[in-house]
Amino acid sequence: MSEGGMNGTMPVKLAKWSLAMIVAPEESRAVELEKCLKSIAAYPDEVCITITAKDDSTPGAKAVESVAKQFGAKVSYFEWIEDFSAARNFSFAQCHHDVVMWLDSDDTVESPQTLSKCIRQVFGKGEVDAIHSEYLYDFDEKGQCTTVLSRERIVDRRSFEWRAPIHELLCEKFQTRPTRLPPQLGRIIHNHKRNDAAQKASLERNLRIIEHHYLPVDAGGLGKACNERMLFYWANTLL
Repeated sequence: MSEGGMNGTMPVKLAKWSLAMIVAPEESRAVELEKCLKSIAAYPDEVCITITAKDDSTPGAKAVESVAKQFGAKVSYFEWIEDFSAARNFSFAQCHHDVVMWLDSDDTVESPQTLSKCIRQVFGKGEVDAIHSEYLYDFDEKGQCTTVLSRERIVDRRSFEWRAPIHELLCEKFQTRPTRLPPQLGRIIHNHKRNDAAQKASLERNLRIIEHHYLPVDAGGLGKACNERMLFYWANTLL
């Protein structure tokens, strides 16, 4: 993909890119997914949605798949094994293009057309392996953002892999060349508005995953070594 230059200049090579998402098989996630895809699905060269279920017989899976297909997404299934990083690595593997943007179903994208143009140009030059962007993560009751994170949002998947079963993060396989996206060129908004019951269920899920991986074998876990980062999340979940 390329754009002709002005006044006889050399054409600019533009990269193709994929959007990769994992989505739980739940009716509420289908509603979130529709809002998310409305904000971004028109811009990537492909949209890959991985539903964390064995198949479409799982309650809620068909609702998610129906929304995904409305936006022309490629749908795959990955049976849930209490491991977010495993699911995300699988979702990345479904992408045809090496430049991949990831989102959650309750995210939306600001300035998607500008963001897409930036992705194509920056990765087309072959000078970076990752773009970090602002993530407007939490808001108060008046809708004012209270927490802004910087996340590795678009990456060359060949240079990264997902690690940690919960609160997963993208890790370099080797030294990479990142860049930071100015806020005016695009930000991700986390639309996290759930009632107390949903919040409690989310915390219980997180605790279940942590205990599954890090409790000793004789206590019913896998006995994996728990680093300081996961100890923090474990304590925070209990709190």
